[in-house]
Amino acid sequence: MKKQLTIIVAISLLFNACINSFEKEEKEVDSLLELVDGAEEVLLSIDTAKVFTVVRDIKKELWDFGNKYDTLDKEAAFKVADYYTNKKSLYFLHKNYLTFKNEIALARTQLSALKQDLHNGAITKEKFLEYYKTEQEIIVALNDKINNAVNGIDVSVDKLIEEKPAILSLLDKYRKDTAVANE
Repeated sequence: MKKQLTIIVAISLLFNACINSFEKEEKEVDSLLELVDGAEEVLLSIDTAKVFTVVRDIKKELWDFGNKYDTLDKEAAFKVADYYTNKKSLYFLHKNYLTFKNEIALARTQLSALKQDLHNGAITKEKFLEYYKTEQEIIVALNDKINNAVNGIDVSVDKLIEEKPAILSLLDKYRKDTAVANE
């Protein structure tokens, strides 16, 4: 009986040691999940309806602009160029928004699987470190891409919305002046 009790205690201690040995790794995975949550929070903080409407309007305006105006005088050209300065960052966010959301979902899935593998004892600590490092690099890069894409978007959108009437008025005046001069 004493021998059986000793074996049970040894197995229990070994089991507890295994569970405790992965606490650090689980905390590391949790910290990556927090980073993913932060990236998602940043991405979801933008008003997509507003941003996507502005992008759609810019594309239409530029199409119309190209069809109506052959040349502008220097002053008008600088004003129009300044107005459309931030379109590249808006286009990038518009184009990559769904990709970012999908990458966030994939990162969560991968981290959950890694955590489950830890619980099940399906991977060694060495393999964990390899997988963790790979996931960490991917998540940090994703976080940086999202932060860079979203940084300043609200300011750009507000500036475009605020200055739109003045630019459209300038272009309409220029179009009318050009039409009168050609008659």
